[in-house]
Amino acid sequence: QQLATACAKTGSFQVINHGVSDSVISDYQHQHLSFFNLPHFPSKALLYRFAGNSRGYLDHDFTKQRRDWKECLEIGMPG
Repeated sequence: QQLATACAKTGSFQVINHGVSDSVISDYQHQHLSFFNLPHFPSKALLYRFAGNSRGYLDHDFTKQRRDWKECLEIGMPG
């Protein structure tokens, strides 16, 4: 219920006390900053999402028919 409320009210949430070590979190932060500092072509363009794959790189979302100013890298376990 708390998760649903957080999503409905603010659109986001933060998970704490999850047991993931500080070193893993630090390594993740370093890797994602490294990725977003890469040049767009060819590096990021090779990872674009496509119809059969909802995960990957995204920089062309639209809201109310206007292009959003954001970049995303959606990751997850297969399946």
